[in-house]
Formats: sequence, structure tokens, C-alpha cells
Amino acid sequence: MNIRCREHSAGGRDAVLQGSVWMVEEGCNCHYRRGDVSLSPLTFPPWMHEILKACMLGIGLPDPETWPNCCSVAAYAQGSDCTDWHADDQLLFPASPTNFRSSSLWLWLGETRTLELRPKAKGEESLDGQVELVGGDIYTMEGSVQSHFLHRVPRAEFAGLSVCLIWRWIVAHDPEHCICEL
Repeated sequence: MNIRCREHSAGGRDAVLQGSVWMVEEGCNCHYRRGDVSLSPLTFPPWMHEILKACMLGIGLPDPETWPNCCSVAAYAQGSDCTDWHADDQLLFPASPTNFRSSSLWLWLGETRTLELRPKAKGEESLDGQVELVGGDIYTMEGSVQSHFLHRVPRAEFAGLSVCLIWRWIVAHDPEHCICEL
């Protein structure tokens, strides 16, 4: 897999570089948008299904029909690679406190990093919580979290590689690019 570097900017801040790839199940052509960046989809390669199987069985989702249908793969090549405050609340993923398909599942690989959270309504310097992202761990972020909180992976003081696979369920397919019925 060739991970490409893309610029992300938020709120007029300096852009940060982060390698990212957007992957979807075969037959889907939904694009991923965050701010002014749009990622075209790549179809899940065979190895993605192998990783999905191992992880989904481990968290109690044995039926492939219930597995996520998309994945954002982000590479943090060094400590200066980071993401700014944001919510993954795109129209593809309508939030629902009662539907597990509005959640995201994170598989963190590589060096330990920190995930910070704050309510959307609070000021820029407010921090309400943090989670240590440890290589090999799987995390979940429920859909209502995306509705009410922002999150980020801040800069770190090490130079090790980390890769994050964030699986989601596309519930509302992108009518501009996709006509699938997954």
C-alpha cells in the first residue's frame, strides 16, 4: 500500500502533514471529506478483510455482514505528524446513540500516542479527557461522541511510526459519487 501525504488544515491554522488513505468495500465509491480535503476511495485489498476478521471476531462481531464497510488509514511517521481538533461527523456517518453502526472502531499500530477529547461547545484550550493509544489495541468511539466532542492526536516527542485504521459504517452513501446499495 502506498500511503500518500496530504495537507490538512483547520480554522486557518498551519497545515499539518499526515499520510492518509480512504478505503471502502467493493462496489462503493463514496469519497471522504474533512474540511476542504476530499479523499477518493480505494477498494479494500484482501489483507484488509484478514485484519477485519481478526479484529471483529475479537470484539464479538463474527458475522461479516455486520462488519464496517469503510476504513480511514492514517500514518503518523514521526512525532510532528498530528491531527488538529475535529469531529468525524460527515454526512456519511449520521450519529445515533442506539445504532452501533454510527460508532468508529480504531486499531492502533506502532508507537504509543495520545488521543485528546473536548466538548465542541468549550473553548479552544479546554481539554476534557485523553486516552493513551497503545500499539495493538482496539478502541471504539460511539456515534454520539462525534456529535458532541472534538478529538485530536497532538504532536509527540518521539520519531516512531504509528498507523491507525479507523473503521466506520457508511450509512448514508454519497449521492454525488456513489450509487451503491451496500
